[in-house]
Amino acid sequence: TTYDLAGLSKDGITTALSAALSNPLVLPPGGDGMIRLTFVVGAGKNTRQRYDADAHKAVAQALDKLGYSEDRGASCVAECGGSYKLQHDTGKNLKTVVVFPFIEAASGGAGSDRNGADDGAAAAGCLIPENSPGYKIAACSLPTFRALLTNQCATWSEKRGCLESLTALLQLIQECDAKLMNG
Repeated sequence: TTYDLAGLSKDGITTALSAALSNPLVLPPGGDGMIRLTFVVGAGKNTRQRYDADAHKAVAQALDKLGYSEDRGASCVAECGGSYKLQHDTGKNLKTVVVFPFIEAASGGAGSDRNGADDGAAAAGCLIPENSPGYKIAACSLPTFRALLTNQCATWSEKRGCLESLTALLQLIQECDAKLMNG
């Protein structure tokens, strides 16, 4: 979805973004992707005067305050939730900020985190849900993992998501070890 920020001041931009993105957006039932929000913050010489000169900076600062991080390699995948990138569309002669907001599933309370583990799995006694990427990484052999990494993690953001899953798995293992050692 594209939103044009023409005519808004820096304060107006900050207020609008804070109100819209302070809470995670809820995916509709059956939605398994990512939401992409595009904010037009500047244009070429014919319509440049419609935009605040520092609109892109105001958007970036507002997103930073909300816990978002700039990721120039972000794409429309769940692992990129909470990131944004600045773009200059030379074909349309527009400057935009593309936001991939924090998201949560529409299920009634059992939210999903960025690594694919959900609260419902822990309540059922499972440490890692069987369909999650973390489970596939944890249960596969080293040659299979290398093949998955090569075939399924082609972009930098996908590799970052894999690293986050591995980090979450390591933390889970360390917590289990600590519980075993302490009785």
